[in-house]
Amino acid sequence: MFRPLTVIAITAFCVVGWNVYRAEDSARQLDREARELTRKIDQARERTQVLRAEWALLNEPERLRQVAQKHLPLETMTPTQFVRLQELDRRMPVAVAFAGPVSLFGPVPGQQPTALAANSPNAANAAAAPAALAAAIAARANAAAANTAH
Repeated sequence: MFRPLTVIAITAFCVVGWNVYRAEDSARQLDREARELTRKIDQARERTQVLRAEWALLNEPERLRQVAQKHLPLETMTPTQFVRLQELDRRMPVAVAFAGPVSLFGPVPGQQPTALAANSPNAANAAAAPAALAAAIAARANAAAANTAH
């Protein structure tokens, strides 16, 4: 039969062979992963080169000038566009008075209120709001005209 030393040696060789096989398999797997990562890095570098070329083309000064002239209505500045601080009130547009938030359930401006709206407690306020707004706008316009006359 087999001697005990032979059985131990065969078992040891089997264990060593199995470990060598696992190490070789792990090395192959790592080699595949390294090749895949190298391929992805190369693709990323190629994409980066393409993007840099596109960026250079899109940022070319002559092309940007043409696009700006086509899409931006810019004109050269004139001396009349500069304002002194003292002239600022005279050159500003007239402010419109704020009449408050729009009522979602009230009558539409310029439309006659319905019978239901005329009987509501806010009917008097709703009717007075346009007149008050018109009076405030007229007062602001008169004040602005008086300031420009000085």
